Amino acid sequence: MPGRTERRRSATRRRGLLRWTFVVAWVAVILVYSSRSEDSLPWFFVEGKYAIHFIEYLVLALLFEYALNVPWRRGWLTSTLAMSFTALFGVIDEMAQALALGRVPQVFDWIIDSSGAVLGSLVGAWLLSCVWLFSMHHQRWKKNRQRAIENNETFDTY
Repeated sequence: MPGRTERRRSATRRRGLLRWTFVVAWVAVILVYSSRSEDSLPWFFVEGKYAIHFIEYLVLALLFEYALNVPWRRGWLTSTLAMSFTALFGVIDEMAQALALGRVPQVFDWIIDSSGAVLGSLVGAWLLSCVWLFSMHHQRWKKNRQRAIENNETFDTY
């Protein structure tokens, strides 16, 4: 029977795999829509092209940030890696568009993609820091509550 530590490691591996599955699935969505000609895309993809590019890469940077999940103290490293991976994928995506009929790679599209990546990684860093701060506060609260129970004291939750 596996011990507690082994079960915890196994659960951590499964969560890590699930996080990267989200990244791969989103990359697949981006590649599917990038490989289609503009004639076969829905009207809002053509009319709101730059907004779609920005949002696609914002979400991808958020997912990269979540998948990398470097501890909060190294948040700048996570953000930098998320931005870099997302911007690099933007270059790959623009090059792949050259293979689709009626699509050409454009530097301005990549700039929009990278802008979404920057904002996504900054929002991701902020969200991860909020989660870290909440978990630290919650752990401190639990410890103080347990101490009050052991000493038969009243515990003020405010």
